[in-house]
Amino acid sequence: MQITYLGHSGFSVRTQNHLLIFDALRAPVPKPEDHAIAFVSHGHEDHYWPAIRRWHEEGLCALVSGEGLAIGGICLKRGERADVLGAHVQAFGSTDAGSSFLACVDGMKIYHAGDFNLWSWRDESTPLEIAEADRAFSDMLADLKDLRPDVAFFPVDPRMQTDYDEGALRFAQAVRPRWLIPMHFWDQPNAALDFARRDMPQGVEVLPLVQPGQCVDLPPTENHQKGRAAT
Repeated sequence: MQITYLGHSGFSVRTQNHLLIFDALRAPVPKPEDHAIAFVSHGHEDHYWPAIRRWHEEGLCALVSGEGLAIGGICLKRGERADVLGAHVQAFGSTDAGSSFLACVDGMKIYHAGDFNLWSWRDESTPLEIAEADRAFSDMLADLKDLRPDVAFFPVDPRMQTDYDEGALRFAQAVRPRWLIPMHFWDQPNAALDFARRDMPQGVEVLPLVQPGQCVDLPPTENHQKGRAAT
């Protein structure tokens, strides 16, 4: 499996037979190909690139969008599932707009959080607002408990300043991805690099990709072996 960072919250993932593109914004976006699936978690301009819709309309890729975003293809809200070009896709909730997604494909489990995060903004929020943000985050996180994806993309947004990575830490503890890749750090890559130095639960490794076009090749995992055994 090869993962390429496309900037902000955008990534492409090449598995054995598929190309997945998540929340792409700009080049270098790989050219769509057979079994290409583009995901758009929600319509905020830092997650949705209109070229993705054109690709779908031209038949270059399948398209999966989050709740409330009618741009063609399949729109999934929390709890809904779909089979897309041989990939099994499940939508989970968000603490902002749209949905987050789990794609099970070629024996790999890949989760993209979209704008799901603990948006507490502790330096400027009231205690009540902080408590409400925590409640909403905990509610959504409960759906993901012990999901154990191979790869998870999750926000570490330095604009929140104090405890900017608390959501990502709690996600790592509850969900236990094999590899956790930080995103949504705007033009402050040190937020991702600093997060990679934090203590993680056993079995969780943080992989910071901070330059668009940077990629990493990941080996097969236990999930992949189970998937092969089931075929």
